[in-house]
Amino acid sequence: MKEKKINAEKLDWDTVQAYLNEKTPAGSAMAVIETDKVLDALLEKLGYTGKKTTEKVRAASGVMDNVKELIIARRVTSKLKNDLNAEISEKEAEEVLRVYMDAIRSLTETEKHAHASLKNKVIARVEKSKGKFKKTMTRLIIGFFAFFLLVYILDSTQVGKKAVSGLVSVSHFLFSWILFTFLLVAGVLTIILSTFFYFEKRRKKVIASTESSFSSDNSNTK
Repeated sequence: MKEKKINAEKLDWDTVQAYLNEKTPAGSAMAVIETDKVLDALLEKLGYTGKKTTEKVRAASGVMDNVKELIIARRVTSKLKNDLNAEISEKEAEEVLRVYMDAIRSLTETEKHAHASLKNKVIARVEKSKGKFKKTMTRLIIGFFAFFLLVYILDSTQVGKKAVSGLVSVSHFLFSWILFTFLLVAGVLTIILSTFFYFEKRRKKVIASTESSFSSDNSNTK
């Protein structure tokens, strides 16, 4: 399997640097948020799948040396994203960015990545499948209990019994009309087809008889 070689220096750091140059708490916060986007893009390029960056980080945990630090750093990032009043000093931002950079360096070490990539991609796929399976099973279980609850309500209450009785009557009525319509259409089609084949057969006999008479006349003339 051919692995992708990605240089950390070639990643898009321009936006991050622009925010850092502002030398303001808001600029520091935006620099951290943009660095998280860089990390997410890198994980995507390396093939670590997941709907969220957290899932991709979990899938790449075998490659990065500072996973625990990165998880803590990303909590800070999450707070900055979700809380408009949250602030971060320039010094705190530098520490968070250092953690991100260490993680990115780990990911871009091709030799190390080559040993762990396939394994972690498989883990990522499994995690994604597990998530879908859990959602499907949850819906099935809810649907199962909802169905039996509905049956219980219909069977145990007067209103439910009347509703069931009404539905049965309607279904019988509809079935009777559907069956009647089907038989009627089938009967009409049978008559039409029978008539068509009868006249077609008769037409062929007339043509054959005419051709035979014509042939006889020609023979007599000769």
